Amino acid sequence: MGESIPREAQAYYNRGVEAGRLFRSHGLIEFARTQEIILRHLPPPPCTILDVGGGPGAYAGWLASLGHRVTLIDAVPLHVEQAQESSARRPEAPLVACRLGDAQRLEEGDATARAVLLLGPLYHLTERRDRLQALGEARRVPEPGGLLFAAAVSRYASLLSGVADNPSAIRISRPSSPAICATASTGTPRTRTTSRPPSSIAPMSSRPRCGKPASTLSICWASKAPGGFSPISSSAGPTRRSASACFRRRGPSRASPRSWVSRLT
Repeated sequence: MGESIPREAQAYYNRGVEAGRLFRSHGLIEFARTQEIILRHLPPPPCTILDVGGGPGAYAGWLASLGHRVTLIDAVPLHVEQAQESSARRPEAPLVACRLGDAQRLEEGDATARAVLLLGPLYHLTERRDRLQALGEARRVPEPGGLLFAAAVSRYASLLSGVADNPSAIRISRPSSPAICATASTGTPRTRTTSRPPSSIAPMSSRPRCGKPASTLSICWASKAPGGFSPISSSAGPTRRSASACFRRRGPSRASPRSWVSRLT
């Protein structure tokens, strides 16, 4: 059974729009950037890969076409059906399996995959304890030396997505609060702070490299806990819409994921 997600998110996904999201607008940048990070660290095929919350299978199908053995799980029945149909259209490079699954209770055993993708569940698990549970599950599946690719959205995701899609329609100018604006020519959001922002809306991301529009953000921080995972990717984009990170498993560890996922929660 798939994990419980908000009714609004379920209704959105049931519209079927996720199947094309990464192939239009700023989704193209997100897809290309995530592919770049994955290819930078993933060993040559064949690798056993678990795509947790893989949606209609954009990343899973791409990885299977490269020769990897990919299993996809998702909480939305429509997404599983779409992934199965997409896999059937590629008999030369099908997915190993597509099934309903719960990111917080994975069926896979410990150290059974070369890499795990967690590019969806952290978007809709709104409680911190649920995100920690999903991350804890994802970190036990990679084998020693394996990889975990994780992504999450920032507090600014909904606002900046609207700014990027409709830059000319957004005007926020309220005293003693951050003013968010966008350039009409590029649609690239900029933040102009008229006073110190309250801590409740402080961005979770690292400082961006301005001047290079991007829809995704990958972050990096150090974990001093023995074992566990070592983060190995770091870059940023000014939109601060989402955060992505790649971790390499050092070896068996019972350390809490809290020590290395604080910025994703």
